[in-house]
Amino acid sequence: MNNYLQDNEYDLSRIYNAYSDNGRGDFTLTSAAKLFPADLVDAQTLKACFIYSAMTIQNESTKSKKYKWLLYVEFLELICRVSPFIPQNAGMSHIPIFAKVKTLLKHIFDLRK
Repeated sequence: MNNYLQDNEYDLSRIYNAYSDNGRGDFTLTSAAKLFPADLVDAQTLKACFIYSAMTIQNESTKSKKYKWLLYVEFLELICRVSPFIPQNAGMSHIPIFAKVKTLLKHIFDLRK
């Protein structure tokens, strides 16, 4: 999985920046909703995946704003977390996560064409 994401890092980083709110790294839940529309993954599932993708930080009470956006590495985790929920992968629990991520990335890359 890691090699596959690394092989596609150039395109993924461009997508991350293109969908970020300011075009340079503020990838918020709103950004995620634009990249993963409701016909691809429902809003509640997307929100849960977004929250679980954010890394834990020290002093959460004083730095809670950090949880409103994802770093690039957290964005990659979001892709992995969302992949089992897209319609093409629904009910395919026997399929490895790698194949599910590959299906999702194909969809994302097709959006960019």
